[in-house]
Amino acid sequence: MLIRTCFISNAFVRLTQVLQNLVGLSAVDFCVEAVSYFGLLLCLYAFFVSSTHRWVVLMTHVREQPECLVPKHPLDTRWSARADTSETFYKGYHQFQSALQEISLGDTQNSSTRNEADALAKHMNTIEIALMCELWNDLLQRFNSSSELL
Repeated sequence: MLIRTCFISNAFVRLTQVLQNLVGLSAVDFCVEAVSYFGLLLCLYAFFVSSTHRWVVLMTHVREQPECLVPKHPLDTRWSARADTSETFYKGYHQFQSALQEISLGDTQNSSTRNEADALAKHMNTIEIALMCELWNDLLQRFNSSSELL
């Protein structure tokens, strides 16, 4: 009887995790602003990791703020990875902006890199991104904590 109860409990936990992932994925794919937000996170990550100089500039700004986290790749397959990425962006929003501004205003990068940094900084300055940052960080932290409980 104990084995049967454990099996049913495990099946319920797995089903709950699958349903939670499906709800989360549907929510992201349904909302255009959410797609834009996660696209920005991916673009920011790709922008900074594609050059050691840009990564050093970002890390210089991130280290100024003790609660900032090191950026991570926003994987599509795991909610915990998206939660980590969203939390990093949420806590280091101003550090990302100042790093992008330093790159766009500096003369150490070529013009296309400076233009890309400027475009990313302008995209970050929109109210939609600020709201999505707040919303998705809160939502994904809840998803992540409930997944860890299961």
